[in-house]
Amino acid sequence: AGSLGDGSLSWSGTPVVPDPAIQCQTLGVAEEPVRSLIAHPNPTKEQMTLQGTYQQVLAFDALGRTVDLPVIRTQVDATLVDLSFLASGIYPIQAVDRAGNRYAGRVVVLP
Repeated sequence: AGSLGDGSLSWSGTPVVPDPAIQCQTLGVAEEPVRSLIAHPNPTKEQMTLQGTYQQVLAFDALGRTVDLPVIRTQVDATLVDLSFLASGIYPIQAVDRAGNRYAGRVVVLP
């Protein structure tokens, strides 16, 4: 038996883990590819056109809150969104097409 402070240690208990070689399986989530979102004009004030046709367009404010950007019009390969209600600043944006593919970009909203 050991004593506190003499550098020796003995233990006669039952091990909590019977086999010290623990086998772990890795759990994972399939990562969804994110494509680049092309937006113009950028910087902008009131409206922005996104290259592509999207079902949903989101912006994220400085606190990480999600803001749904209203789609004004979709054309063959363009989506026009309203930014007039956003305060000036830089916003990460995300768009989702009909197939569920995600696109990410950034927009600068001018005062």
